[in-house]
Amino acid sequence: SLLGDEYDLVEAFLRPNGKLATGYPCPEPEGCGCVHAVVEHAPDDIVAVCRCTPRRCEAIPLRRQDIVVYELNRSALGASIASALQITQDEKAAVDGLPMTSQIGTYSPYAGFRFPVYLTIQMEPDEFERVVDGLLCRNDKPFILLTPTRDLCPPALERRIEARNSALIVLSEDFAFRDKSGLRLKRSPDVILARFRAVN
Repeated sequence: SLLGDEYDLVEAFLRPNGKLATGYPCPEPEGCGCVHAVVEHAPDDIVAVCRCTPRRCEAIPLRRQDIVVYELNRSALGASIASALQITQDEKAAVDGLPMTSQIGTYSPYAGFRFPVYLTIQMEPDEFERVVDGLLCRNDKPFILLTPTRDLCPPALERRIEARNSALIVLSEDFAFRDKSGLRLKRSPDVILARFRAVN
């Protein structure tokens, strides 16, 4: 519901996580506004029941696909980012000890130069800083870190990244949806990575 008309663009980066929702938002504009309880009487008899006391809304018939829970398909997102940035995709397992962080590829601007490219998706500033600290400690060479927005990265933290000749790339600033098939860059990869190449 938050994505609205842009849901179709994002759908390629979502996948079912194997769970079914236990709640369903009230769909009526003038309804109660609560999250209705999902009640499954049988595989083909599922309803969303108002939890208000007294009940303000009628039970809503649902289909199984209405209650499938989706999650971010990090592999598909990483592949689309790698393709747009023209980096070698070699996704590895999540970075040990750094939640929601994985290496999505390697940037090789010239023969003999290989720099890891990481994607992290964090919700709290402290967690984002912990990821940056972890990557700075683990890497003896420069790296590229991608993150959805700049909101969690204060200027001082970005300066620490740059002091190690590494780079922060912000998806919301440099990427846009091409169509339902993936992402595109707003600027060329050479422009986005020019400073990184120059210092390394």
